[in-house]
Amino acid sequence: MTPDQIRFMQRHRIPARLYREEAALILGLKPHDLNIPAVRKLVPPLNWEKGAVKYWATVDLEAIWGDRKKLAQISCAICSHWKDFNNGSDDEMSLTE
Repeated sequence: MTPDQIRFMQRHRIPARLYREEAALILGLKPHDLNIPAVRKLVPPLNWEKGAVKYWATVDLEAIWGDRKKLAQISCAICSHWKDFNNGSDDEMSLTE
């Protein structure tokens, strides 16, 4: 973890909406991997407007964080995506910033 990530995680109160990097950190994901479960509606952002910065709700992330089944679905989605990608059969993800 970077010093900024450590400081973020040590905050007494986390903001209500989080950027991609912060949301990924809460779930233990890499920021670029957050798109995969987001597009599959497993971790939906607060807004879907094309070209807009995406935000995630802390309350949603905390609920996911405590749900083992949902975390397993997210992990499987990410593994499946990268397996397909490495085999050359990946489809484009449509969540853009």
